[in-house]
Amino acid sequence: MANIITYPPITAVAGKNVMIVSDTSLEGNPTRSVSVDALGTYIGSTQTLGYTSYVARVTDFTAEGGVPTVIEFGNTVGNIVWSWVSTGEWKGVLTGAFTANKTVIFAQSLVYLNPSIGANGVNGVTDVNEFPTSLITTVADTSTVNITQYSIGNTGASGKSNTLTCDIEIRVYL
Repeated sequence: MANIITYPPITAVAGKNVMIVSDTSLEGNPTRSVSVDALGTYIGSTQTLGYTSYVARVTDFTAEGGVPTVIEFGNTVGNIVWSWVSTGEWKGVLTGAFTANKTVIFAQSLVYLNPSIGANGVNGVTDVNEFPTSLITTVADTSTVNITQYSIGNTGASGKSNTLTCDIEIRVYL
């Protein structure tokens, strides 16, 4: 029997390359060969993530009529159309894409505010604190997801903020 470490390495694996495997369902000599393409097809057909995913950065999304810049990092869900609803509220629409009780949204605001709130909430005193806006995400129905953004104002109170910049991942589990 050959010693596998004595063979020269392959510098770039290609689909037509062949690998040695052991077929444990066979008696006697279970050694067999399989192409990288065939192994990839098998792995792809049996080892899925269990969900489809939309991953993007949404930037420069402002009030009514504003068109966001959407940089997709990965998308196996479909093309979501984003629009402004009202102050601090946006929606993404893709007909029939969001399965009830199987859709989850992860979102992180990239907007940081430095309201002029001093000690004990004194207005007009510049603080060094920066606060990220808060995002609330919901699945409204099988075609619509919502994002609502809140920020801290100069009075220390929370209110809806009208410029959205965020990273978002939407997963739809199979």
